[in-house]
Amino acid sequence: MTVSQKCNHALRAMFELAMRQDQGVTTIAEIAVSQKAPLRFLEGILVELKRGGIVDSRRGVRGGYVLAMDPRDITVGQIIRLIDGEIAPAVAAGAVEAASRGGTALGNLWQRAAESLAGVYDSTTLHDLVEEERSALASQMPMYTI
Repeated sequence: MTVSQKCNHALRAMFELAMRQDQGVTTIAEIAVSQKAPLRFLEGILVELKRGGIVDSRRGVRGGYVLAMDPRDITVGQIIRLIDGEIAPAVAAGAVEAASRGGTALGNLWQRAAESLAGVYDSTTLHDLVEEERSALASQMPMYTI
C-alpha cells in the first residue's frame, strides 16, 4: 500500500493536534509551520477530517482545530481510510487472476498482507505515536549531573 501525500499530511496534522491536545485550539498556520506542510493543502484536509468526525473546529479570531475525541480512540487506520480509502497492499493490476495457476494462492497472500497491514494501522493510536515521539525526544536530551 502506498500512503498518498495527502494522507501523510493528514496523519501529520492529526499528530500535531494530538501533541497540542492540552493547549486548546491550534491554527492551520501553526500546524503548517510545525509540520512543514503547505497551508492551502491542509485547509482541505482538515475539512475532510472534520467531516469524518475526528476533528472539530472553532471559529473566530482565536479559532482553529482540536481533536474531536481522545487520541487513544483515534487509530492510524481510521485516518488512512478517511483520506485514502480501504487499506490494501500495492499489487499490480491483474496480478490476482483466480483462473491462472497460483491465482488462488497469490490472492490469499495479498489478502493476508492486507489484513496484516490493517492490523498494524488499526492497533496504532495517535496517543501511541505521541508517546513514542516524546520518549524518543526524552532519550535524546542531554543529562547534566553535578
